[in-house]
Amino acid sequence: MFQGIWNREELYAKVWAAPVVRVAKEYGVSDVAVAKACRKLKVPLPGRGYWAKKAHGHAVAKKPLPKLKEEIIVERLGPTVVPVCSPLNFTRMTRLNSVESTSWCHRGRSPLK
Repeated sequence: MFQGIWNREELYAKVWAAPVVRVAKEYGVSDVAVAKACRKLKVPLPGRGYWAKKAHGHAVAKKPLPKLKEEIIVERLGPTVVPVCSPLNFTRMTRLNSVESTSWCHRGRSPLK
């Protein structure tokens, strides 16, 4: 998984060389994470149909990387671990089967309702 500072020029080159989904796999993050980093860094993304048009030999325009007035730094620190269930609920949850415990834990509902 990618952790660190996104390089604006490198990200621009990658998202225009391959679809965002492939770039995301390379970084080990979701395509949404790559798209968010691009928005924050003001990196233009290919529009809908860009890769289909390119694959069929149509002329496609590549949007230039705009100049910035000041440097933008976007850093990915890694996944944040947030406890979903309290220790009190965990004791009760372990007595249930895995399907019930997952739905109860993540949706905040009691299995008795």
